[in-house]
Amino acid sequence: MALDEELFSPRPKKEAEFSPAPRLTSLEGVTVGLLDNYKANAERFLGFVGKLLQERHGVAELVPMGKEALSKPAPAELIAGLAARSHLIVTGIGD
Repeated sequence: MALDEELFSPRPKKEAEFSPAPRLTSLEGVTVGLLDNYKANAERFLGFVGKLLQERHGVAELVPMGKEALSKPAPAELIAGLAARSHLIVTGIGD
């Protein structure tokens, strides 16, 4: 039986160029952004993670921010603002 259908690969034709940020040598004294994705318990979960980072690793400041809607990506302005105020950003989902 011959196939009359054309198959498509879900992989991109060209891989996106990506350079990871330099790794921090320590979390002592840094500012951590917490990006809430707007799901139930995400804010609570990230608050817990932030508190652990402060207690165990000496994080100086937490900057919590959240998306406006679960089904939409975070606006570029929100991400840029959080990145400008933070040494690193943690995001996660809740449920």
